[in-house]
Amino acid sequence: MIDNLKVEYLTKIEELEEKLNDAIHQKQLLSLRLDSQLALQQEDARKHQTLMKQEMETILLRQKQLEETNHQLRERAGDIRRSLRDLELTEDGYEKLKSLPEDQLSIPEYVSVSIVSCIGLKYSPVEGQIGLEFTFFMTTLFFLCFGFVAKQ
Repeated sequence: MIDNLKVEYLTKIEELEEKLNDAIHQKQLLSLRLDSQLALQQEDARKHQTLMKQEMETILLRQKQLEETNHQLRERAGDIRRSLRDLELTEDGYEKLKSLPEDQLSIPEYVSVSIVSCIGLKYSPVEGQIGLEFTFFMTTLFFLCFGFVAKQ
């Protein structure tokens, strides 16, 4: 009977050792799988971080370019505003400019010709220009259009 109990306990010990070894092996497999998943997630996070950094650098570069372009456009708008302040046009000058294609005219010349054509100001032989009304009109137009735009 003791031998039977001894054999029975030895068998149970072997079974438990086998289960323990299986559990240890299963734990090692799960640990390896967890490590590999963690490594994959870390690699994905690194790739995502690198991509985000590149996108941010691209955005910052584009922003810098746009700010520079904006600065240049503001300077150009200021130059155009200054060139439109004191427009003077003689009758001969008006006729000469009116005969040229629009794409050959400077902005001040184009504006002068367009305004004279639109409002139909008459030439004043006393002044030798298109008249004080034109200068007053241009100054008023300038401040209405460009003064308002510059504040926005």
